[in-house]
Amino acid sequence: RYRFLETIREYALAKLAEAGETLRLRHRHLDLFLARAEEAGPKLFDAYQQLWLNWLEGEHDNIRAALAWALECGRIEAGLRLAIALPRFWEIRGYVQEALTWFERLFAHADEEVSLAIRVNAFTYAAFLAHFMGKAAATIAYGRKAVALAESAGDEGQPLLAFALSGLSSGTEALGDFQTTFALQERVVQLTRSSSEDLILLGMALLVQGGTAI
Repeated sequence: RYRFLETIREYALAKLAEAGETLRLRHRHLDLFLARAEEAGPKLFDAYQQLWLNWLEGEHDNIRAALAWALECGRIEAGLRLAIALPRFWEIRGYVQEALTWFERLFAHADEEVSLAIRVNAFTYAAFLAHFMGKAAATIAYGRKAVALAESAGDEGQPLLAFALSGLSSGTEALGDFQTTFALQERVVQLTRSSSEDLILLGMALLVQGGTAI
């Protein structure tokens, strides 16, 4: 990998701006790393996890630059898509607090122009990250926002509701409120059983519910 001296980098950026190319290339940079992160996200669960973790680590500053640009130029949905692709990387490599900061900054600008699925999933992943940090109140706050969004959308929100409820239940569990956690997880099991043909998801929901029952 090649690295510029800071003075050369600043000179190159100035020349880029003089040529009127900065905006175009910053958008291309964001699009590239969004696509790569969404490709890498599912692969963090397979046999080549270590390879993809190392790749993301090597590109972490590029990912940060892409997130910063998404905020600066108002491409909030792209920023949230990038963020929800990476929770497993941030957890394993110890960047959870940084991840929550990115989510908070993006949430501050997210409105109804951002698709429902992206908003619900973003609040749910933020709930899981807050739970990972032991922040029960924040976990519940994020989880409630995710559930409220999914429920208010009626039929459109039903496919998202089980995931949102899982995020909320992690917060009630962190508070030691196992009765509420059990009730929430029971809804997750029922929704997963009725709306998904993925037996792995149903098995995971039942496993979590069994642990709550214990």
